[in-house]
Amino acid sequence: MRSQREESARRVRSERNYLDFADLVSAAPPWSHRGPTATPCGALWRPVVPPWSLKKCFIIQRVIRLRNVTKEYGNIKALDSVNLEIGAGEMALVVGASGAGKSTLMKLLYREEKPDAGQIIIGNIDVGSLSHTKIPYLRRRMGIVFQDFKLLPHKSAFENVAYALRGLGAEEYEIQKRVSGALKLVGLLDRAFNLPSELSGGEQQRVGIARAIVQGPPLVIADEPTGNLDPNTSFEIFTLLERIAQRGTTILVSTHNQSLVKHFGKRVIALDKGKVISDTGSTFTTGSGGGFARS
Repeated sequence: MRSQREESARRVRSERNYLDFADLVSAAPPWSHRGPTATPCGALWRPVVPPWSLKKCFIIQRVIRLRNVTKEYGNIKALDSVNLEIGAGEMALVVGASGAGKSTLMKLLYREEKPDAGQIIIGNIDVGSLSHTKIPYLRRRMGIVFQDFKLLPHKSAFENVAYALRGLGAEEYEIQKRVSGALKLVGLLDRAFNLPSELSGGEQQRVGIARAIVQGPPLVIADEPTGNLDPNTSFEIFTLLERIAQRGTTILVSTHNQSLVKHFGKRVIALDKGKVISDTGSTFTTGSGGGFARS
């Protein structure tokens, strides 16, 4: 029987054969005191998977790039020739009425859907061209926050956050450190061993955010994360996402909550009938933290 260390090494070798995800390595875990200006390479915080070192690296200036992306469902164009760039360390909000294309955009980014035309680049990875066997490795390098939380009902908050790390063969001390750090950041360390049914809707979404950031991804995608929450809790969730973005993680949020959009003053990308009808502009500046790639 393989030891845990041998099995972890086997998984890493397997992943390196599938896809080189050094293109999507975060500067520091969101709960780290080290900010997004951490020195590349030397001070680089490395995620659990894959843990290879980066001997040469440069900052990825554009984490997300969409080039003439179209997605159709029958005769309906959910997205129509969309062009978009999101910079490293940026927090951007995608707004629009129901059916405008917000959820379709999010699903394309984590390859729940595939574009009918155009190109989607995350880091240096052409997402649309990935085979089905490589998609899970893409999703491990990004955090995904869902409107309906998608927590495992019979597992505690701690185990929900730790679940993916255990599946990757992470060592127990690493799991304890990472999960505790993520739960502390979202303010739920004292609720770590409560089941989802014992948590409020806002607390469940905080667990979902902790799960999304526990591996220190350079990108977090949140699809209507406050859709099922009251106004006060929604404000708290947006504040938390903003704080994570300030530490160097790129955040893309879809929302219909106009009051939150106005309050937080972030970049706003408006969709209507599958088209980008307005974009307040990138807050990205060259050299900001976030994703890294090998040269």
